[in-house]
Formats: sequence, structure tokens, C-alpha cells
Amino acid sequence: MNENDPKFIRASRLAEIVSGSLKGDPQKKITGAAGIGHSGPRILTFAENKQLLEKAVQAEAGLVIIPEEISEEDYEIDVLKVDNPRLAYARAARFFAPRPYYNPGVDDSAEVSNSASLGHEVSIHPGVVVDDRAIIGDEVILAPGVYVGAEVEIGDFSVIHPRAVIGHGTSMGCRVEIGPGSVVGSDGFGYVWSGTENVKIPQLGKVKIEDNVEIGACVCIDRAVSGTTVIKKGTKIDNLVQIAHNVCLGEDNLIAGQTGIAGSSKTGDRVTTAGQVGVVDHVSLGDEITVGGKGMVSKDLQEKGFYSGIPAQKHRQELKERASLRRLPELKERIKELEQEVQKLKEKNSDK
Repeated sequence: MNENDPKFIRASRLAEIVSGSLKGDPQKKITGAAGIGHSGPRILTFAENKQLLEKAVQAEAGLVIIPEEISEEDYEIDVLKVDNPRLAYARAARFFAPRPYYNPGVDDSAEVSNSASLGHEVSIHPGVVVDDRAIIGDEVILAPGVYVGAEVEIGDFSVIHPRAVIGHGTSMGCRVEIGPGSVVGSDGFGYVWSGTENVKIPQLGKVKIEDNVEIGACVCIDRAVSGTTVIKKGTKIDNLVQIAHNVCLGEDNLIAGQTGIAGSSKTGDRVTTAGQVGVVDHVSLGDEITVGGKGMVSKDLQEKGFYSGIPAQKHRQELKERASLRRLPELKERIKELEQEVQKLKEKNSDK
């Protein structure tokens, strides 16, 4: 087994990857990464406090990433000391992550247009269709059943999972990942009532996805009516999300499952929406805004912070209103008592 064998990595190399301080054997071979409950003598894990470090010791973990402030001197275990153990683990564990569907070549059953351009070491699997004038970058993976429309551009090292559809004219940057069954570049939902029927507005725009975007399973991102629907770099989108026509998502957004963002709305950078959030059309969200689960954004929100509720407002105010609502039965009874007291006073005064 040589140093380049992907089945292991030296502890010293992991220290370089995470910019950590290694306390232990630099030559130790680490063969995998896992949580503490699944660790073992050759497994990398992480512990964010002393209690978790003790559990890692009990599990005989091979190498543990810990915060700088924790002392390892009381334990016989190899550690990597860093500022942020969870972040360091995420970066180190990439080494052990499998590369799905990586198998350079074009399967005989794939249909690739003669006018399409393929980069180096692309992996094109059975049932894939690549339409006219599409441009596929280096080491791109198109898993079984993927459809790539005409004039689509897919950047280097991107992965398109099974049964995903990339509609015509869509452009994607490098290291983009599209989950199974997702549709990018579908028609937006736009109609005009004629008096007798709903007449479809032609969706003539495109979709642009920048570098390092990850899109989960069964996500729909609509093309613009005109112009471009944009997903900016670093944004991560969970499963079962709807992004409507002409939406622009800023950089490094986190969009959780079942979120729906209506047409022409815009988000700033580092915006987070929790599960089942709804954003109405033509709304703008500023940078570093978080919307709690089931929240509905019905107007522009520009001040950074945590919002929740229907309609979404500052979370602290929403909590106050919820607390008041819980007191309604009690207040109702109190009002009845006060009404009875008032009635008694009226009757007493009328007898005088």
C-alpha cells in the first residue's frame, strides 16, 4: 500500500488539510471518518467538548479533532487541535467521501449530439441525452437517465444525479451538484386571464447557476419569463424546494426543504430559510437574514436577524404575540367575570 492509495491518509497529512496541531503519531494511517458512535482505531472523528472526548477515548478512535482549549494530556489518544472541530472534520472527511458515478467514458446507450462539446474524463452513463450545442466541462458526471438540453453549459467537476433534467439554455458553473429528479430550467408559472381562459405567458428567459452550488433531490428551478433566474455561488438548496421564475438567490444561502420562493423575489448573501418557508413574489431580503420554519415573508426584510411567523416579523416580537395568544382563554374568562361585575353594578345603581 503506497502513500497515494486512496484507502488511507496519514495523520500528518490530515493535520495539514485542517491546519491543525497534531498531538500523536504523524505516520498513523487513517482509513475513514465517522461520528464518535461509529469510530474505531483507524477512524477520524471529532469532539467539541471534554465529555465527547471521553466517549471518543472509550470508542478507541484513531484520531480525534478537538478544540484548542481542551487538554488531551489525561488521555492516551491521538488528537488534532483546531479552532473549529466541526468545520475541520467536514473538510477532512471529504478525503473519504466516495465520488458517485465516476466512470470516465460515454456509455453506448447514451445519446450525445454531434454538435455537443465534451470535456476531459467526463462520465456519461446509460440513458443520458445531451442535446445540440451543449458544453460539458472536464470530469463532469452525468448519472443514468440525465437529460441535458440544447445550449446548456455545465462547468468542470459538476455532478448531475439520476433523472435530473437541465433545460435548454441553462448555464452552470464549476463544482455544481444537482440531486436526483430535480428540474432546472422548467417553464415558470405565468398566465393571463383572457376572460374565457388562462393564456400562458411564454417563458423566454434562462437559468444561471454559479460555482459551488448544491441542489437537492426533486427541486424545481424555473427559467425566467425574460432575463435570468440566478442562483449565486455557494448556495445550498435542500430537497423539495420550488424556486420560481426570475428569482435571484444571493451567495451562500441555505434553503431548507419545502421552501417556496415566488417569482422575481431576491435574497441577499448568507440568507437562511428553514423548512416550509414561503416567500411571496417581488419581495427582497437583505443579507444575513434567517426565516424560521413555516414563516411567510410577505414584505421586504432588510435588517439582518431572525424572523418568524405569518407574516414573518422579528422573532422576539413573534414570541410575544404567541405568548399572548396562549393567554386568550384565560383573558376571555376574565372578561366574562368583569362583564358580570359591571352588570351587577348597573343593576345596583338602577335600584337606587
